[in-house]
Amino acid sequence: MKEFQKKCAAIWRELVVLREEYAALLLTIVWSATSTIYAPDGESSAWFARSGAMMVLYALIIEFQLASLMLKNITGAVVVAGLGVPAAVPHEIMHKRLAITAHIFMITGTMIWAYGDVFYELMSSIYSVG
Repeated sequence: MKEFQKKCAAIWRELVVLREEYAALLLTIVWSATSTIYAPDGESSAWFARSGAMMVLYALIIEFQLASLMLKNITGAVVVAGLGVPAAVPHEIMHKRLAITAHIFMITGTMIWAYGDVFYELMSSIYSVG
């Protein structure tokens, strides 16, 4: 039970520290879901495909933030005796999880961006009431 509580506390701490990044990714999910329901011109399939572009954009911004943080950690790391190679670069597990999540969002967003209209039309035909 203690181990479970420690894991829950670690996940909660991660969500608090990286709340803006996870909120941005959550926003892309809300954007995609909203675009399937509401479209100003009646073309929901096109808006769903466009939502994939937003998903890729937000994931890319987060990837750049993580790369910037990693570069900062590398430049500030202790160097091995004159070789110019960092001895140990601090890398937190929460950043690794966020990077994996951003990668998944980037791949998913690219697929939605490319094939969102086809997927939307397929789902519409399967779940149509006719």
